[in-house]
Amino acid sequence: MKASQLLRGYLQTKRVALPLAGSHDTIEDGPDHGAQRGHPARVEVGLVPLSPGDEATIYERAAAYAAEHGLPSPREGDELYEYGKALHRCLLGVVDPDVTDRREPFFDGGLAQLEEMVELGKDGVLTLAEMHQAYSDDISGMVAELSTEEGYARATKELAGPNGASFFLSLRPGLRVSWATITAKLLVSSPMLKSSGS
Repeated sequence: MKASQLLRGYLQTKRVALPLAGSHDTIEDGPDHGAQRGHPARVEVGLVPLSPGDEATIYERAAAYAAEHGLPSPREGDELYEYGKALHRCLLGVVDPDVTDRREPFFDGGLAQLEEMVELGKDGVLTLAEMHQAYSDDISGMVAELSTEEGYARATKELAGPNGASFFLSLRPGLRVSWATITAKLLVSSPMLKSSGS
């Protein structure tokens, strides 16, 4: 078998809520799906898998973005470079979920539109990019590391240690989601939480 013989397009678009400012208390009843009383409406977007070429484009464009904003030699961890990666991941990996026969970008106005979208803001861009990366990790199997007891225990010990915050930030988003989900399940089933009446 050769790469040209692989079935293409079998990875589905994942629908998620756009992380708009203030959407944590969105009301979903009514014809406008929560826009009443000043709450933002729930807006859904599609997350699509990216090819290795797309991933390379993200890094290339993020480096150019950082350079344009005064950081000529960006490195991993530099705030401008990381934000540039988030912006371009959103542009390439977030699509209109209602168009099923082809990929149409959700941010149809490009980078300028995304940067000026106050309803989303910087935190929303970073959150959406992390949601996309977590989805990518999930479909690629990158979260398997925490599927074993040993992997989970090792990560938990690191997170509880003196360098917990930096270790947590070094994990891929999919692993962060995996760790948080496993921890939440353990807490919910713990006798201490049950005895508190929660």
